[in-house]
Amino acid sequence: MTAVTLSGTSVAKLAPWLPQIAKDLTIGVVALLVNIAVIVLVTIAMPRRSMVRAA
Repeated sequence: MTAVTLSGTSVAKLAPWLPQIAKDLTIGVVALLVNIAVIVLVTIAMPRRSMVRAA
């Protein structure tokens, strides 16, 4: 993230084909959305553990 901020990269530069509303997003919002998507995918991919209750 720091490298993107220091280089002056923006969503508009990375993806010029996106609609204007998407290009206006800051790179931080995009990073947050990517992080949420990764968390969801990892949660779905992880096997479920069965809960064992202590007596």
